[in-house]
Amino acid sequence: MSSSSSSSTSLEPTLYTLLPSSLLSKFTSHLSLHSIHIEPLSLIDRIYTNSNPIVKGQLRNLRFRSRKLPTSSSLIKGKGKGKDEEGRWVHNLSYVSAPLRSQEYSEITTRAVIGLEILGMNSEEDIQDFIASLGFEHSHTYYSTGQLFHIPLPLPLPTPNPITLHLSITHLSANKTHISSNENTKSKNNKPWLIQLYPSRPVNAVSINGDVTYSDLVDYMRDFVDSLGIKGLDWSVVGRWT
Repeated sequence: MSSSSSSSTSLEPTLYTLLPSSLLSKFTSHLSLHSIHIEPLSLIDRIYTNSNPIVKGQLRNLRFRSRKLPTSSSLIKGKGKGKDEEGRWVHNLSYVSAPLRSQEYSEITTRAVIGLEILGMNSEEDIQDFIASLGFEHSHTYYSTGQLFHIPLPLPLPTPNPITLHLSITHLSANKTHISSNENTKSKNNKPWLIQLYPSRPVNAVSINGDVTYSDLVDYMRDFVDSLGIKGLDWSVVGRWT
């Protein structure tokens, strides 16, 4: 088993709001006009903390995320994966910081993220053993189900690596049965929906090889939220559940 990580820390800004269930239909209909791809979303996020941080008092989180790839029949808009990919769970591992507190990040919740490319670890058990070998202990797990909207960015030039905005509409639960029993956002319960807007991949503070910068991305996110025109939504900087 081995792993490798990116050579620099990237930034992941996120905007949040809560959507009353009565506005779900109007909101999703409006979003579909902006989206190039819409799919059902099922996530399992397991959060681990390092009990012996390098800097005293600064805990480091490790996020072990599992995502279920959609099937062609479940897609709402766009194309599915290859038949061999459909319906299976894929895993990724990332170091995730607490929300950054300096002035330049005060307008939007931003975390530093270092993705780990795990080689030779295809099962959850292998990955969890690797996490334990790094000195991390399980803190909590939460389950998300809903929809994911892929929204294009109005970039003047293509970026070295493709990037879009992701807008997720989900219910969260600490109960694993939530994943199998509530994958459809047309659930009849009256709980509000958690809305999260974030980039499809983290970005750097400065442009590298013509890539979009953090500040430009935040401007695009703010402009998109303003363009939605849905009154009464309080887009806040509440931290993600990590």
